[in-house]
Amino acid sequence: MKHLVRSLFLSICCLALAAPVFSQSAGVGIGEWRVYVPNNSARTVAAVGNRIYCATDKGLFYFDKEFNSLHTLSKINGLHDIGVRTMNYDPVTNTLLIAYENTNLDLIRGDEIININDILRKTITGEKAINHIHFKDKLAYLSTSFGLVVLDLVKLEIKDTYTFQNATGSSTKIFSATTLNDQIIVASSSGILSARLSRTINLNDLRNWTPLTDGLPAGAKPGDLRLLTTFRNKAFVGIDFAGVYRLDGTTWNPTNARTNIPFRHLTTGKDSLIVANEYHVRFLDEGGNGPYYDHELLEYPNSAIQDQEGILWVADLVNGLVRVEGSKYENLVPNAPYSNNVFRILADAQSVVVVGGGYAGNTQIGREEGFFEFKNGFWENYNYQRYKDPAKFPVMRDLTDVVRNPVNGKLYFASYGMGVMEWNGVGDYKIWNNKNSTLKSTSDDDPQYVRVSSLAADPNGNIWATNISNFPSFNGLHVLTLENGWKEFNLNFTSDGITFPTSNFFEKVIVDDNGYKWISVRPREGNGLVVFDDVKNRLRYLTATPTTGNLPGNDVYALVKDLKGEIWVGTDNGVGVFYDPSLVFASGRTIAADVPVIGNRALLEGQLVKTIAVDGANRKWVGTDNGVWLFNEDGDKMILNFTTANSPLPSDKITDIKVSHATGDVFIGTEGGLVSYRAGATITTEKPNCAAVYPNPVRPGYTGQIGISGVPNNGKVKITDVTGVLVYETKALGGTAVWNGRDYNGKKVRSGVYLVLSSNAEGTETCTTKVAVIE
Repeated sequence: MKHLVRSLFLSICCLALAAPVFSQSAGVGIGEWRVYVPNNSARTVAAVGNRIYCATDKGLFYFDKEFNSLHTLSKINGLHDIGVRTMNYDPVTNTLLIAYENTNLDLIRGDEIININDILRKTITGEKAINHIHFKDKLAYLSTSFGLVVLDLVKLEIKDTYTFQNATGSSTKIFSATTLNDQIIVASSSGILSARLSRTINLNDLRNWTPLTDGLPAGAKPGDLRLLTTFRNKAFVGIDFAGVYRLDGTTWNPTNARTNIPFRHLTTGKDSLIVANEYHVRFLDEGGNGPYYDHELLEYPNSAIQDQEGILWVADLVNGLVRVEGSKYENLVPNAPYSNNVFRILADAQSVVVVGGGYAGNTQIGREEGFFEFKNGFWENYNYQRYKDPAKFPVMRDLTDVVRNPVNGKLYFASYGMGVMEWNGVGDYKIWNNKNSTLKSTSDDDPQYVRVSSLAADPNGNIWATNISNFPSFNGLHVLTLENGWKEFNLNFTSDGITFPTSNFFEKVIVDDNGYKWISVRPREGNGLVVFDDVKNRLRYLTATPTTGNLPGNDVYALVKDLKGEIWVGTDNGVGVFYDPSLVFASGRTIAADVPVIGNRALLEGQLVKTIAVDGANRKWVGTDNGVWLFNEDGDKMILNFTTANSPLPSDKITDIKVSHATGDVFIGTEGGLVSYRAGATITTEKPNCAAVYPNPVRPGYTGQIGISGVPNNGKVKITDVTGVLVYETKALGGTAVWNGRDYNGKKVRSGVYLVLSSNAEGTETCTTKVAVIE
């Protein structure tokens, strides 16, 4: 058996909740990750001493009762996976056992995390999931979709696996298990079964299991009998649409806890049973009598427990971790974005803004998650669910893009169904749709079907929008000027003898340094992209045909302008580059994309490139369905490749990437949520001042990179000791220099103060600073 032990000093290394993002002193070093996991959609909860652990859709955090503080856990600080399905705590072995969606297991014991991946690695035909965890005599009984797995918590190994087959020949699914004296009782796809725990009894043989059916309500299906627990030497089962039943001998008897809705959770508290369903939490005695807990914070209780002090803790699908102490209700969640859905990202010097909407072809999804803004280390979530007042925030569905106007600083949001929202703050917004602009609805005159897929802001403060519709006669490109005037453009005309017929399926738009608009056609609705000059009313249609574009693929997914003004295009077959966009309308000239080559192979040939971002060193960050790639400025050298296997990425399917040129943080949106990676490449916009060094001082044992920000962009950087002896020399990544703390020979430098001197190539911009190294 293979298991990995990873030390985790939870009290020290927990993910910081409120570190400033727009400064090098944020406590995040070069090459370090951060994970931004929503904490409102809670699944399950467990009490471990002074800590209350709460698992959410993609995350895990705990509340420390002693210090009244919240701490998040992730793959960054010791966990081995994401997506907790269930968890439970065994006080005998002091083990919090966590089962993930993919059946990987983590055991937390104090400051240690132990990984057991036997079930994950085992090939099993059919469904593979862990539904419930029960402890007895230092053993964990895992109820799974393929049987009952017994884990030895002392030897840290799988002791037994019982995969008995039912009458149809398929494996019996186990929903939950409990023990009563020397009996084990399981709720399964074959009903409620009981067997004696003995070394002489083969539990793989279904004949050794006794059905417990007497007294169950008529018509109850096995799927309704999912929740078992033991309380005061009695077994109890929660039956959906019926109630809580008690086992007396071999007969189930109904208690007074009757219901006509499904149960979410049934467990044993300090002095009572605890039941959670879709509407409330209830404490019950043996007869099924007890108080209800109803509150606006208990919108959808998934799980509930009691700690040693008798305080009720609830994992609520809407409000996260809820503490109930007497008549006081309080929800406790670490600051985080509202949702894991990341469709588009804006990252600039002011903030990071994420929109959680999207669309699926011609389908409006109907997400009302709004947008999430990260500023000064804090997430602020904006949606109707938060304010519940349309005067403050509208019911705005399916946000698809966001830009900041460089002239007035306002944010503009695209909606796939509701047009464009101009945002100046809570209660100060305006919605543009088919009623007050040139934007068109795809369903008669209904303003609920104004589908805007992309926005771009030009230097003059004009906002360009692509408006998708089902009608070929509709124009797909519109602009909102600073004077609040809208204009649409008819691009259904001929270019180079080719009639461009599908402007109603424009999907993405960017503006180059010439003012030209580069617009992609929605994949599978047409080929390639168009370039439009609205000043001279010129159009150039570019496709995969060698003489009319030479794009590496017909379907265009990504468009970006780099720091030199070059246009990089991501397609269904890799990446192409237009090095001189000013020539795109040159008469008598073949306009063809160049394709970077690495090792005699076209850049990401065969890969669907979803997004491309440019960092402060003009390097290219490329997102695909197979992870993230970092290439050098010209795209002919790979620097990094991140996947779920070697990084905290929650999914290999990338939705968007944006880079903050202020901090060098690369924000990566995936189908599983948002993360950031501090790559270190920034842009110095003010006079170079070598503003910040992190870490400083460099303490003993530190093995990461040292970042010096605020140096001249792409300047030369020399590091010397105090006597002037040169120790290291490098070129800055944009406005940040990176040093590994070693000299030219790769040897770690000694303790002391080192001088950093930087200048641009002309020597007209310089700055100096110091860094202390302690060994």
